Parts: sequence; structure tokens; C-alpha cells
Amino acid sequence: MNISIFGFGRVGAALGVVLASKGHKIVGVDVNEELMNNVNKGQAPFPERDLDLFLRDYGKNIKATLDPIEAIKGTEISFILVPTPSTEIGSFDNKYIYEVFEKTLPILEEKKEPHFFIVSSTVSPGSMKEFKDFLEKKGLEEGKNFYLCYNPAFIRQGSVIKDFLFPDVVLIGGPDEIRNNQIEEFWKNIVENDTKFVKTNFINAEIAKITLNTFVTLKISFANLIGNICEQHLGADSEVVMSVIKNSEQIVGKKLLSAGLGYGGPCLPRDNNALRAFAGFPEDIDLSKVIDAINDSVAKRVINSIEGIYEEGDRIGILGLTYKPGTYITTESQALQIANILSEKFGEVRTYDPMAEERTCNTKEEVIENSEIILILTPWPEFSEIPVESFRGKKIYDAWRFLEAKLAGRKDYYVIGKSWIKPS
Repeated sequence: MNISIFGFGRVGAALGVVLASKGHKIVGVDVNEELMNNVNKGQAPFPERDLDLFLRDYGKNIKATLDPIEAIKGTEISFILVPTPSTEIGSFDNKYIYEVFEKTLPILEEKKEPHFFIVSSTVSPGSMKEFKDFLEKKGLEEGKNFYLCYNPAFIRQGSVIKDFLFPDVVLIGGPDEIRNNQIEEFWKNIVENDTKFVKTNFINAEIAKITLNTFVTLKISFANLIGNICEQHLGADSEVVMSVIKNSEQIVGKKLLSAGLGYGGPCLPRDNNALRAFAGFPEDIDLSKVIDAINDSVAKRVINSIEGIYEEGDRIGILGLTYKPGTYITTESQALQIANILSEKFGEVRTYDPMAEERTCNTKEEVIENSEIILILTPWPEFSEIPVESFRGKKIYDAWRFLEAKLAGRKDYYVIGKSWIKPS
């Protein structure tokens, strides 16, 4: 395949040699003339592990140019890996991406087949839609003149080539399933490991890219926070303390990474407070306080959501009051907190829980039959067995996406962590 790469710096050049090693013909485009000359000579323009070796072995499949029109004219796909510098407020500046589009407009109108632009530079959420709107305002038509996809690079300096060949995950954000599948098949012929592919829309991919790196910063900062605490107490060793976390499947696995209600129960809230009391964090680095604030905000978001779908005369019912399934405990349970607040705002709220003593109804059926709005706040297994017909004509707020497989697509089905608009 003939592929152009706009932005042939450290990341772009690494991608270029990787694709060239798989037999693709690569045209590298950059404004740096010295860099382009070095690439055409088969010389690595900067230090990067194995770049010189790949250029030596596969440089015959790579041509470097300063001319964007030449690059577009002879290729079907273009990766965009130009810089996106940070602005004063921290967002990413897309000016160099727009320059690529501006410079290639003339040839895009002439090409017989739509040109596939794959944006791999990190961009702020919402950018891909803006790129699409920009191209359409210039008179181009998606599907006729161009396709767009967001396929950000998850790489680390010093191992860029290896990270392209052995990625932890390949993230693909495209306009439709067909385009996403095409990019997946392309990468399956490039990567050399059994990696995971996540295919989604533009906005999810844009948020996911910066979310992953932000989570990395959270892990690093938390480890350093514990290191700070241990330095102040004789005999304490942060490596020993953190080894418990490193060996906990609950932490290093996939658990606890889905949006839902906040934490509760007799342990987590108390332990978070205890760490704060022990450490005596200064206000500006009190991570435990921030964690509590985020946790408290969840119940408020649920209340706001219910206020958004509530209509005069609606009766409210709640399934689940305990802080998690399998226990009767409601200590610090956000489900019970939400039930109490809703009853204060809207009057009687019918509640059912298999074990909680605070329930006001003895069966889930009683709650469902006598409610227009039903909240599922604790994912008890028996709730998954409720017939779909029972929810006909009801508005369902599912805090755990417990019934999403059965009810997804309904305009009156709402979940935490997913955008929705109040039905008109």
C-alpha cells in the first residue's frame, strides 16, 4: 500500500520504518529539509533505538519530501503526526493539522477515490468533528473526497519502534464500523503481538487517549505520595507498602474501572480518612480529599439526572439500597443517600433491597408497578432477571448499566457515564 506520513519527526519516522518493514511504500512529509535529506540518504536524523537499522534494511521503501501535494497524489492513506503544541490553557493547538488539510485541498478535489486521513497526533476532544466540518466547508464531501479516523499513537520515547510493533492497545475512532474495521485489519498486519483493539467513535477515542495518560500520572503521583509518607516514619518502606497494591488483582486487573455509584460501606470511607489523618497532607497535595470530593459528587449527579427526567406526578422507585450486593450493610451507601434525598424532594419513594432493613417494599414487583421512574442503584443478580416487559412505559436510571444488554437503545433508559438528552 502507498502511505504518506505528515510529520516525519521522532514518532512519524518510527512509524514510517515500521510500515516500510511490512512492505508498504512510504512517503514521509516534513518542513525540515535537513531531516528529509538525511532520510533519503538512509541516515537516522536523530537518535532513536533501532531507527538506523530499520532505515538501512527498509529505506528503499521510504521516500522523504517537502511537497505535500506530491505525497497525497501518490498515496491512498495519510497518517498525520505533526506537532500539536499546548496552548496557554492546556488544550492542544491543531494549527499544523489544519495546515496539512489546507495544503492538500487542491489534490483532494481531483482524486478519483476518497483519501483516508488518519490523525495520530494527540488532539483535544471535539477536534475530529471540527476537522470534518472544516473539510466540508471547503467544499469536500466525506465518502467522496475523504475519510477521517483518529488513531493516536501510544508510544514512549526511546522505544517508539517497539511500541508500534508491540502495542498494549490499538485505539481506533472512526465515523462508522466499516472504516474502523478497515483500520483494524490494517494494524493486524503490522503488529507482532496479540494486542487488544478498541473501536469506537471520534469523541470516545479522543477522551480515551488523554485519559490513559492522565491515569498514568495518577498512579505515579499516588506512589510518590505514599513514598512521602513512608520517608517520615522510621522503618517504613514504600516499596513494601506498594507491593501489596502491586499484587492485588483488585487493583492491577480490570475491576473498579467502570463508572457507577461512589464507594461506601464500613471500610473504604474510613480508611481514606485515616490515611489523611495519619499523613497530615498539606491542602495542596491532599489527594484523599480530592477523592472524597469526587465520590460525593456522584450522588449529586444522579439527583440532577433524575430532576432532568422527572415530570409532574411521576412516582419514584428504587431497587437496591446496600452499598454493594451480597450484604445487608447500608453504611455510607450512596444508594440509601439518594433514596433519602429523592424522598425529600419528591415525596414518597418506594424502595426494595433483598437484604437491607431500610426497604419500604417487600418485593421488586411492588416497586416497579407503582413507579414511573425506577432507579437501579445496587446490582443485585435478581434484578437482571426482571422481564423487560415489566419496564414498559417506565423511565429507568441504571447506575451500573446492569440491564444495558436488554434495554440499550430505549429513549427512556439512562445510565451513569454516558451522555443522554432528556426526551422531548
